[in-house]
Amino acid sequence: MLVLAAAGCVDRQDLGTLPARPDAGSTVLADATAPDAGAEDASSVSEDATPDDAAPGDAAPRDAEVIDAEAPDAGSEDRGLGRDAQPLGGLDAQPGADAAIVPNANRLIGYPCVASNQCLNGQGICLPEDQFSEFNGGYCSAVCTNTPCPADAVCVAVDGAPDLCFDECGRNSDCRPGYGCVDAPPSAICFPQNPVLCRLDVDCTSAGRPRCDKPTGACVECLADSDCTGGDLCSGSVCIGRRPNGSACSDGGDCLGQSCQPKAYAPDGYCTQNCASDLDCTAGGHCGVYGECQADCTNATDCRPGYGCLDGDGDFLLECRATGTGTGTVGASCATVTDCQGGLGAVCRQGFGLGPTFVGGYCSEYCGPGACPTGSSCVGLSLAQYCLADCAVDADCRQPDYRCLPIGGGVSSCYPR
Repeated sequence: MLVLAAAGCVDRQDLGTLPARPDAGSTVLADATAPDAGAEDASSVSEDATPDDAAPGDAAPRDAEVIDAEAPDAGSEDRGLGRDAQPLGGLDAQPGADAAIVPNANRLIGYPCVASNQCLNGQGICLPEDQFSEFNGGYCSAVCTNTPCPADAVCVAVDGAPDLCFDECGRNSDCRPGYGCVDAPPSAICFPQNPVLCRLDVDCTSAGRPRCDKPTGACVECLADSDCTGGDLCSGSVCIGRRPNGSACSDGGDCLGQSCQPKAYAPDGYCTQNCASDLDCTAGGHCGVYGECQADCTNATDCRPGYGCLDGDGDFLLECRATGTGTGTVGASCATVTDCQGGLGAVCRQGFGLGPTFVGGYCSEYCGPGACPTGSSCVGLSLAQYCLADCAVDADCRQPDYRCLPIGGGVSSCYPR
């Protein structure tokens, strides 16, 4: 297997392990790319292979009639790494895009190949697909341990093998199909990616997914709320609309009205907003007696699962409210209304809105005179009537937060201290 480190051969950074095909075993780079017998070992290219007065890529390309599409003569002395190779970017063809028009022996860094004698007039090496399966179509490279890379190529440290040249890039479109532009500080290189991931927003060309989530390399719809329109929110990299009154919510930011009713009153939250009149509420809601907008309804099918349709606050208008499906009797502690009995009329009194604070919650029911379960009585609280647990002495109530308070007519109820 072949392990690359960061570009520049200075600050090395693991870019991943490239598994060889099963029949390739753990062939080292020199074995996998050795030229034909009699040819000079491309993996041992050194500064001696390039004239002292010419850096790779400085010389002009040879005349077209001299460049042969066949493999170079094994005994040829004309093997300068940059002498016969155009710098990457000097040809109109992208690597792999129009490879057929590129002379067979003059494939540049990043071009497809099956043998080393195809790359840089025989002075490069090939990372062939049959031994390095990640390199789809093969990949022309060159040893750069002691010799600079041609123009538009970057020297990358390779664990357990000579350092190699890779095609430099700025975005995915600079690379051939199946390859993406990955960071290799201080630059970036064309490297196998299937599917091709993004590095910058400009790499994201699919409709509806314009942003690049760099940690994952995925093109997504949004990364922040500012990427969405119409006041929508970015949630899980997807733009979602702010929710109307009565919808589930985690906090006020989920709601059109910027307020989420506590879960003690509404399992999974309840989008609402403060109001002085119905005009303050978004469409489909009315202003309840507690100064909060409630979702309008005519029957339970207009409401979320687990919610019923009733006039829970005594304003003669129906709204969607959570229902009591639990076992808590009147006066029992509760975290949410579903902890209590009572169905549509159930409520878990807490320390919210008008009136006293019911420490630890207090299961109750909306009521009219004589409509409470046995062992409780109807008491007016906070502009509405609720069932409170009957008592004779303080010990009959939950201690230490409740006391037995006379409410008139010879009846006493458990009430917050």
